[in-house]
Amino acid sequence: ADHPEEIVTLTNRLPGSITINLIQDNVEGIHAELDKTAVEAGAKAALRVKRIGPVKPGKLIMKVIPLNLEFDVEVKTD
Repeated sequence: ADHPEEIVTLTNRLPGSITINLIQDNVEGIHAELDKTAVEAGAKAALRVKRIGPVKPGKLIMKVIPLNLEFDVEVKTD
């Protein structure tokens, strides 16, 4: 069966540019990618997530620089 792609939109509301890195994207059965990593002030980036096989629960981790904050995106099977 074909699985739809899910999109998480990220908006930079800081006064300067940021860099977003997907530092953990190895959730079994999931393909995840950012459409861009450099995000200017007021701009948006998209995290695209698609099921490509049997999924084991896990998490994707994004790191935002220069804040050095990490954000988890939980992946569940239900």
